[in-house]
Amino acid sequence: MMIKTISNLLPFLLNLSFWRKPKASKYMIVMPGGAQELFNNNIVPQKETFVLDLVQYKWLNFYILLNGLIFRRELLFKNNYLFIALSYIHVLNPKYVITWMDYQVNFYWLKAYKKNPIYISLQTGRRSNEPGYFFDLLQTENYSGLSCDFIFCMGDAHAKEYMKYIKCKAIPSGIIRGNMTALGSIDLEKKEILFVSQYRSKVNDPFVLALDQKSFSVPWDVVYQSEKILIPLLAEYCDKKSLKLNIVSALASAELEEENFYDNLVGNYNYNFIKHQDGTTGYKAVDGFKYIVGCQSTLLYESFGRKNRTVFFDARDFKTGPFGWPLELDLKGPFWTNKITKSEFERIMNFLINGSDNEWLECYDSVGKNLVSFDADNSLLRGVLQ
Repeated sequence: MMIKTISNLLPFLLNLSFWRKPKASKYMIVMPGGAQELFNNNIVPQKETFVLDLVQYKWLNFYILLNGLIFRRELLFKNNYLFIALSYIHVLNPKYVITWMDYQVNFYWLKAYKKNPIYISLQTGRRSNEPGYFFDLLQTENYSGLSCDFIFCMGDAHAKEYMKYIKCKAIPSGIIRGNMTALGSIDLEKKEILFVSQYRSKVNDPFVLALDQKSFSVPWDVVYQSEKILIPLLAEYCDKKSLKLNIVSALASAELEEENFYDNLVGNYNYNFIKHQDGTTGYKAVDGFKYIVGCQSTLLYESFGRKNRTVFFDARDFKTGPFGWPLELDLKGPFWTNKITKSEFERIMNFLINGSDNEWLECYDSVGKNLVSFDADNSLLRGVLQ
């Protein structure tokens, strides 16, 4: 075990960066996920930012270790996350510390040790089992005393939920990634349906894990039972109504496998498979079609927040939160259902296609405004980061 650890450490110890003191930075991002998007959209300047990667000793640095051993050695074996992150904050002296991993509870303990930086957490998406393990943890006594300066979250309902457990200012801004893509046209004449895929590879991972890292998994076939029922109904419906069916890919990493999955479900009916090109593909897709259908993805919620006609077949066959959590809604509503039956399918699709613009506006006003926000070009985040 010791030999293996040393062999893993050697490449980092022999690297010159291990012996080089990290430069002071105005911004520090904990974990690289989402960092490049902040850079590309000129929200955070890359030249003034240090990205802390906590995976596989990538953080390892002589000055950081020395700083930690001098000032907080009691955390070395008690909480590695705090030991490393606080040591970097001490050395870098950043004005802002940012994370996309809003479900990492350790982040919300940093301010208790080091108050000076402005701590910002960005909600990366909805959990696959809302409310999820993260909010379960926050309700226990072991996770009290959490704080953060700003949490930018999906909507007002989530903002209130964060502030129940974390001392912070929670801002209902919408998902940061989605705000980076401008809204499309709301006057779409082209009568086509878009299905928003949530597909994840069965070959690479026969179990689908929850987004917030709860220590349980659900068999792949159980997770995608909803699609196996819904897609054949949708393909047949589109054929009967002379509507073109489109399916937008969830990720580029398993697209061939994903396309084969939908080929088998669609059968002899025609459809168009939209490949995932980059971070804007999904947003451009939901803004480009008049009718949007899906199960429970974050993008589906964001589509509704972008005031697109969007319906939810939220019927995963394992423990998940009800549609619209943290709002307390009925299990079935005008544009959502927790069952995929022939009658429920026809009811939801009838409202999607035939519901008046005023009826859809009422749906957004009564549910959408509290559930999911949209902040064009992330003006609220930019305002905090001035």
